[in-house]
Amino acid sequence: MTDELKILIVDDDEVDRMSVRRALGKSGMKVRTEEAATCNEALAALHERHFDCALFDYLLPDGDGLSLLRDIRAADITTPVVMLTGQRDERLIVELLRAGAADYLSKDELNPENLGHATQTAIRLHHAEQERLHAHDELERTHRELKTSHAQLLQSEKLASIGQLAAGVAHEINNPVGYVYSNLGTLQKYIDNLCRILEGYEQLETLVDADQEALKKVQMLKQELDLEYLKEDVCDLVSESREGISRVKSIVQNLKDFSHVDEAEWQWTNLHHGLDSTLNIVNNDQIQGRSRQGIRRTARSGMSGIPD
Repeated sequence: MTDELKILIVDDDEVDRMSVRRALGKSGMKVRTEEAATCNEALAALHERHFDCALFDYLLPDGDGLSLLRDIRAADITTPVVMLTGQRDERLIVELLRAGAADYLSKDELNPENLGHATQTAIRLHHAEQERLHAHDELERTHRELKTSHAQLLQSEKLASIGQLAAGVAHEINNPVGYVYSNLGTLQKYIDNLCRILEGYEQLETLVDADQEALKKVQMLKQELDLEYLKEDVCDLVSESREGISRVKSIVQNLKDFSHVDEAEWQWTNLHHGLDSTLNIVNNDQIQGRSRQGIRRTARSGMSGIPD
């Protein structure tokens, strides 16, 4: 370690602090020290400034080194700590290590070699742990990115599958829709011709004796079936059916446009057209409106034999 190390010495005894300074100076390390005499002073210093290592005396005026160690770890301060103690209680040493101390030294063994070795080892272990945590964070970030990429890939595959399905459905629907639309056009012409024939028959009614029984039966049947309503409504039904088929054709085309199954390369597109096409697929308000009208007409037709 050739860079200058910043070391915090925490001890309430001036003589002991001086001994630690001298031992550090003779250890061969390039150090700059700062000192604190109490737990509160040490905690404030560690909060405010960076230190490469801290050397704690166990017995302090306002607490002990173990409590101070727990406080700084609770505050998420990761500065490596070497505990200096005159006690040889093995249970205390275990507690110190569990609380996060990097090492401990007996004050009886305090010499430049031991202190220098303990301090440098604590700093190296701390750097290694920070690198491990950084690598773990990088691994976690990479894992999250992979999960995101995997989810995007699955979504792309789902969209591709939906596109193929949409293209297949559009192809299957297109043929029957075509001949239904054509048949409705022909049916409209037939109905128009039948209406013209009915108009001719109605003109003949004026030439028939009103007292004839056959004419009365025809007039009663026309009233019972509500012929005028049927003539008007059947034309509306065919017209709206053709409109509905036109909408189905439009949806089929939108499905084909949505699928892009025949387009393998990237290309420019019209955003407004894409939005309109998508909205046309998902919007079913008009279809529901037509369905309600169809239900009303079916009900009306079913009640045509009931007098108003």
